[in-house]
Amino acid sequence: MDTIGGQAVIEGVMIRNKNRIATAVRTEKGIVVTEENFVSLTEKYKPLSLPIMRGIITFFETIKIGIRTLNYSADMFESKGKKIHEKNNMSFYATTMFAFAVAIAIFLFLPIFMTTKLFSIERTAFYFNMITGFIRIIFFLVYIYFISSMKDVKRLFMYHGAEHKAVNCYEHGEKVNLKNAKKYSTIHKRCGTSFLLIAFITAIIGFSIVDLASFYLIGSTSTLIRTAAHLLFLPIILGISYEIMKLAASKSSVFSDMIVYPGSLLQKITTAEPDDGMIEVAISAIQKII
Repeated sequence: MDTIGGQAVIEGVMIRNKNRIATAVRTEKGIVVTEENFVSLTEKYKPLSLPIMRGIITFFETIKIGIRTLNYSADMFESKGKKIHEKNNMSFYATTMFAFAVAIAIFLFLPIFMTTKLFSIERTAFYFNMITGFIRIIFFLVYIYFISSMKDVKRLFMYHGAEHKAVNCYEHGEKVNLKNAKKYSTIHKRCGTSFLLIAFITAIIGFSIVDLASFYLIGSTSTLIRTAAHLLFLPIILGISYEIMKLAASKSSVFSDMIVYPGSLLQKITTAEPDDGMIEVAISAIQKII
């Protein structure tokens, strides 16, 4: 059985397996499903399939696919089901770079800046990064809670729940239909929400090591030096987090359950119980690629 995953999009669901991507969107004319082939760089180049490296590549490929399918679903929704031209590459990459810049400012630079200004522990690497990590997680939780109150985001979270129900149904070996999918949970071990939480926690230890190395090499530190060093090491954190989540999701033990449990709790916010029509959209996407 292929491992599949996906995400919620505007009035729809995107599902991908190893080599194909299907996006299903509900329009006034019904459910519109598009399919495209996909070959990961980890398949094209063997060194990129090595542990940690494959996580880095997968993360950035997932972001690229996610933004593109979100844009596509928004276009389909706004055009009432009529296919329109894709946005040009320059516009796509500019939007992506801006989103990354905002994320880095809020979740990387600002926690470092606040910890530096509020506490005199710049040279105590672990405690500095523990407090920074705590601030980072608080920012993330506040952000999730804030957007969850928005009407459009509530529907997006319902489609997120529909995606998880359909994927859980498939991974339990049942025929993917409405009756079977409805009985499954909206929580999934490999959810991107859980991945981000694991990455925030992994960063506490990883960035502590980076800071110790910086002290050894440079002899001093600052907010800008820390931000630059953490930014350079961030892909490694993402790669390690991917391996942790992959291992925890593939096994059932007390330890693996402890790893995924915080993310499961957070998914109670980022997913919601979908209606039958939303589940049907998710099923349409899955059926296109299995």
